[in-house]
Amino acid sequence: MVPAPEKTIRLYHEDSFANVPELTMVWPVPQAYHKDAYALDFLAKILASGKKAPLYNVLVKEKQLTSFVNVNNNTEELAGEFVITVRADEGKSLVEIEEAVFEAFDRFEKEGISRRDIEKVKAVSEKGFYDGLSSVLRKSVRLAYYNIFSGDPGYLVKDIENIRSVTRKDVKRVYEQYIKGRNHLVASFVPKGSTDLAAVNSVSARIKEEDIAEATQVEISGTGDEVIKKTESVIDRSSEPPPGEEPEVNIPAIWRASLKNGIRVYGINNTELPLVSIKLTIDGGVLQDNTDLPGVAGMLAAVLPQGTKNKTPEELEEEIELLGSSFNISADSEELVFSLSTLSRNFDRTMALLKEIILEPRWDEAEFTIAQNRIRNRIIQSEAQPARIANIVFHKLVYGPDHIFGYNPDGTRESIEKIRLEDLKSWYEKNISPSVTRVHISGNVSEDQVLKALKPFEEEWAVKEVAFNSYPAPAVPEKSQIFFLDIPGSRQSVIYIGYPAISRDNPDFIKTEFVNYRLGGAFSSILMQILREEKGFTYGARSSFQEMKTIAPFIASSSVRSDATFESLGIFRDEMIKYREGIGEDELRFIRNSMIRSNALRFETNQALVNMLSTIGKYDLSDDYVKREEEIIRNMSLEEHRAITNKYIIPGRMYYLVAGDAASQIKALEKAGLGKPVLIGN
Repeated sequence: MVPAPEKTIRLYHEDSFANVPELTMVWPVPQAYHKDAYALDFLAKILASGKKAPLYNVLVKEKQLTSFVNVNNNTEELAGEFVITVRADEGKSLVEIEEAVFEAFDRFEKEGISRRDIEKVKAVSEKGFYDGLSSVLRKSVRLAYYNIFSGDPGYLVKDIENIRSVTRKDVKRVYEQYIKGRNHLVASFVPKGSTDLAAVNSVSARIKEEDIAEATQVEISGTGDEVIKKTESVIDRSSEPPPGEEPEVNIPAIWRASLKNGIRVYGINNTELPLVSIKLTIDGGVLQDNTDLPGVAGMLAAVLPQGTKNKTPEELEEEIELLGSSFNISADSEELVFSLSTLSRNFDRTMALLKEIILEPRWDEAEFTIAQNRIRNRIIQSEAQPARIANIVFHKLVYGPDHIFGYNPDGTRESIEKIRLEDLKSWYEKNISPSVTRVHISGNVSEDQVLKALKPFEEEWAVKEVAFNSYPAPAVPEKSQIFFLDIPGSRQSVIYIGYPAISRDNPDFIKTEFVNYRLGGAFSSILMQILREEKGFTYGARSSFQEMKTIAPFIASSSVRSDATFESLGIFRDEMIKYREGIGEDELRFIRNSMIRSNALRFETNQALVNMLSTIGKYDLSDDYVKREEEIIRNMSLEEHRAITNKYIIPGRMYYLVAGDAASQIKALEKAGLGKPVLIGN
């Protein structure tokens, strides 16, 4: 490992775009697969993960300095880093944050480590270990890591043994050996002009920032006379082997069931690993919010898993962790989604907890306040993220102010302050019903076991009628227009282009995915190759048709160098126009082969399988819809490709949005041939 510094290093940097400060503390620790690396992994989780963790209790719950503390033991081949990262709430200083971190350390030392702490981390780590083996890619990566870092590609058995053998003494020892009282790095990142928020005794890191007024395109030099010594190999790597036969997608058998109260169940028995993934969806989600108070669905998703009628938030969380299970609830555009993953031996108990969460909410006032604060901070912090702002503003353009999808799904600063616990209860009463619920399960569990676990859902969950909000379909603009969102001094410009295009249940949808694949749907796509590989303007450029039951947008987007804004926007538009003229037979064959061959790896993991089941349930598709869509892909002709492209890729009727530095970029865009740019706010 890298030796600790001779003294603690304290640096700060003024970030021109940050609107809240962030503290990062780093201690040098041993490399990957060192005997102490396992105990340090446990230490990271015990310090910060969960409602009983000292860092959470001191910084989040008691002092309300932040809404989240992140601790990781990052290990590599030669050394590791034990990293604590805390992004402060608005108005809080990093002096307070650092003091609170050491206060949490003191509490950790006094309270010690319980056996249950170790049991929880072991259960979670075991499930994570198996998750890392759930696909061909993950298996190959694991073998490569073992080979490089441990010298033994078959280190798998020893790896899980090392996880299971960690003790309380080990965790206490590594804390004292590597963290307590040890020299480390303290890095303060503060908003421009707010050096008073930095940790005490910090000195400037003297980072030179690029002057966008002087930015120029970097010339890519040739290879010159450099001689590359190739690694010896028994395989001829000078030529690509010919592709094999087209792989056949073998979708596992799907079983279905309907419960008496209307719940529809879709399942797959996958016995490769001792894991189960569950996805329970309730129709509605953000769609059921109101435009005068956006953000209620998202806040409900944050509050629901915080305890039940008979379990405190701490008790519920501890039970979940002891099972090695993970629970996540999110408010998607058209669904409230409960995503779970667990060891198969703990499936029944995990489902029992899910039933409690849905049917017996606690409505904890303290947890509501914490969730409200967390979402408020997320909204504030997103205001310093151009890509996030651009996404929100683009959807506002597409859907307009009278449609809920035209608002940030998290809500606004104003709406979050207005939301009360009673609003969550009202949303719950109106929208949580078994009649609009689907359960999707894949893993090492039988149909009989699933239906038995769902019996309490069937018997205790009463049916209610749900009235869904309805909005007019968003209109396609008559002609294209550029909109500019000013982010003064931005080194990059975020480009969003699109319009309200198509719904998932339209028979043309799979065909739009086919035509988009070559334009911007893959790494080898036209937009990616030009903007990234040829021009070097960006790390990524893409386009896609969004998948929803209602009309959803076509979106082409990228973050490009600020000085390349005008040219990049022109490339997007020109390539879409050119693409409408048609492609050749070779390109058609390439798209067909790429999409069909990629299906062979699309449905390996339990998570991928439950997502497939969710697609079947949401859009009322047949069990063999993947095969049917493959047939459509095989039969696509050049004529149909061109017809679909001209029907759905319409660059003359799209919104063009640029989020960037208006002072240096907006004038040039007047020459883009799309009218005078309209300067808008977020």
